[in-house]
Amino acid sequence: MRVASFNVFGIGGRDVGPAIAFAQGLVSPADPELRAIGFQEVWTAAQRDRVLASYCGSAPTETVRANVSIFRSGTGAWRALVPRVPAVPSMPLSSGLVLCVKGPVADSFFVRYRGGAIPDSLAHKGVLAALLAVPGEPRRAIVNTHMHDYSNDRFGSYRWSWLDTIVSCVQWINRNWNVRTLLLGDFNIDSIEAYRDSASANYRLYARLIRIGMGDGARWYDVNARVNAGSPVRTTRSVCIDHHLVAGETPAGASFAAHQTPASDHYLTVSRW
Repeated sequence: MRVASFNVFGIGGRDVGPAIAFAQGLVSPADPELRAIGFQEVWTAAQRDRVLASYCGSAPTETVRANVSIFRSGTGAWRALVPRVPAVPSMPLSSGLVLCVKGPVADSFFVRYRGGAIPDSLAHKGVLAALLAVPGEPRRAIVNTHMHDYSNDRFGSYRWSWLDTIVSCVQWINRNWNVRTLLLGDFNIDSIEAYRDSASANYRLYARLIRIGMGDGARWYDVNARVNAGSPVRTTRSVCIDHHLVAGETPAGASFAAHQTPASDHYLTVSRW
């Protein structure tokens, strides 16, 4: 199977068409191995619709479930989940999240992060989760998120607090869905510095992230770090802040790729196993 994550840099209502086209060219919805791709910084309806057109098809219909909308075109295999959150100035879709999955969605939820510094505290960033139930495959929870920016969180206190929300979500998934889980997204926690400097805020945050919701000393399988022997590759020009974390299975023969494009300030990240 293959999963992907991409921060498309949609701030200010930018045209994300080139970024989405880049993703579609490398991780096509027609790829039989692709199961999910999580997008971040999809702030407007026009940006959302560009994602839907590429991964769901033409004229998708909306199904409303509590605080999540699920879009699907006819009987197509792909669904796109978008949190239902209040609009804020310049960001009508103020979570910035879209999660595209291939297969039936048995359940879903969105939980908002609280607190933080401006501008992050003004948005409705959070944790978006889907219970993917593909016939003939193990059920999986696919989680997409975009955490607090590191540039205005020097000591990591806001990101540490936001990790509390991920803890509660993971524990709920373990208790109620009891399935394999994938965490995808822009965590704004640099694993490169975490491996290099044990005195850094990134070390403390990353050490907690890879144990999030786990017990008995267990860790999440960080695909980038594991396949690169503890030297993760960059997911932007300078840092590694986009992560794919796997729990409930040990990916055999895993690979990780980060694809640079001028259409975004982040790389398209792709894992396969």
